Amino acid sequence: MNAFYSVIKKNVECFGGTFLELSDLYDFIELESKNLRLLATTPGGYQNFAQAVLDLIADGILIAVNPKIKSNGYPSLPLKYRKKKVTLNQDDIKREIRKLALPLNIEYYLSKPNEFIADKDKILIIENFFKKSKAPLASINERSYELFQDEKYLRGRKGEVGSGQRILKNLGLTYSDLNCYITYEPFFYIIKSNLLNKLHRNILIVENMDTFWSVESALSQTKRDVFDIVIYGEGKKIFSSFKFTESLGLNNDDTYLYFGDIDHEGINILSELSKAYQEYSIEPMVPLYELMLRHANLSILKPSKEGQRFNEENFCRFLAFFTERSVKTITEIIGKGLYVPQEILSLPLLIHYFSEANT
Repeated sequence: MNAFYSVIKKNVECFGGTFLELSDLYDFIELESKNLRLLATTPGGYQNFAQAVLDLIADGILIAVNPKIKSNGYPSLPLKYRKKKVTLNQDDIKREIRKLALPLNIEYYLSKPNEFIADKDKILIIENFFKKSKAPLASINERSYELFQDEKYLRGRKGEVGSGQRILKNLGLTYSDLNCYITYEPFFYIIKSNLLNKLHRNILIVENMDTFWSVESALSQTKRDVFDIVIYGEGKKIFSSFKFTESLGLNNDDTYLYFGDIDHEGINILSELSKAYQEYSIEPMVPLYELMLRHANLSILKPSKEGQRFNEENFCRFLAFFTERSVKTITEIIGKGLYVPQEILSLPLLIHYFSEANT
């Protein structure tokens, strides 16, 4: 029996409706494993997929609806199906759930036994993990591949919640229980002092690349010991990479200053970052923002980029750090749908600023 057969059979049996389309069968595979779904697009993989569907029809689990209307592949498959009605004995399922060993918490699946049937194969893999001697520490992706032959199954792909993550939550487990750890995306940074010799460090996070390099160059040329480390935030990437600060020996006793564009997105990035990491002190680098305002001519500023969203709460949080005069200017700029890019501060301006300012 090939892998496609068991995956499709399991999902068909748990499917709440009666009628399915061929696209639903592909969705079942993708829900189980992105790699398995990709395999189905290869010539050999499609052959196995098609054979699994034909076997399910032969076994009476799927019934073809209008079998003459078929797909273009070879072998061709019916486009629509009706699933065989099967009544699951809830008491039998619950008895099976109760056999699961600690540390698996069974309360969730006792309340939703049909979901247990859908997740059973993966739950048994997790249970078997705990029956073995303690596994060595591994990253989440390494443990995911070890258990499920899919490195993204536990954590999910970017922007998605992994099926494994959902199952772990249902079982009351964490990544720590699987003796695996999260790896944080690194960021590009330049160290300006000996970090380990200081009890308190000042960190500057710069949103855009050109300004990051200009700030770094200005600090180097003026030999100002203002910041201990300068980080290239790379826009929204800083949300996922911020925890990498721990790898550098930084902590929540340090001061983090953020410097970005004066527009909806730049303001939102700063505010959302400070909310996501509330245990850290993350504030705007006010003097640099005010330097931007001093060089901003409203008559030649460009309209904000399309697709940006205004968040009143984030905007108010941002304004709270500025003087009344700066608040008025920022409000006027944003209110007119304009923005001030960091690049308004050229390298000569930054050199002059760091030479003169008492930052």
